[in-house]
Amino acid sequence: GSGFGVTSNHLAKCNDVTAVEPNMEMLEHRICDNRYEQITGSIEKLKEMEDSSFDVILCHNVLEYIENRADLIAEFHRLLKKDGILSIVKHNKNGKVMHKAVFENNIDEAMSLLKGEDATSQNFGTINEYEIEDLQECIAERFILDKIFGIRTFYGIQPNSFKSEPD
Repeated sequence: GSGFGVTSNHLAKCNDVTAVEPNMEMLEHRICDNRYEQITGSIEKLKEMEDSSFDVILCHNVLEYIENRADLIAEFHRLLKKDGILSIVKHNKNGKVMHKAVFENNIDEAMSLLKGEDATSQNFGTINEYEIEDLQECIAERFILDKIFGIRTFYGIQPNSFKSEPD
């Protein structure tokens, strides 16, 4: 889920990057100042790729929208070279409350989240939250969970127009 290509574009400055995104609307608005291969599709496109094709796979804020996470994790394992790195970023319920309240100015939905209701994404619908323990079950047979970080910055939940201002 390369989305608007922000990370792909940044990493393509000094790396060979292959980005995969199923959402055509996002691809129409993607950032592509640096050259990278953009593939339209999802897991079916990954299945067409050769084994051990990648040194690093980034799966950031994607697993919440996948029906069968274990299948995608298995594909990542097949595609990664020996000693390759899989980086997963997941939604955080508390961070999502702040996101709804600050970034989207949606106090009602922030309050719903505090009551345990599901979050929704403007672009993708319901966010199927999962916990680290759920992820560990998916990866246990294929990967070693090396590090877990938990951080959400206020920068990340500000409107994009603020992020481009020099001050």
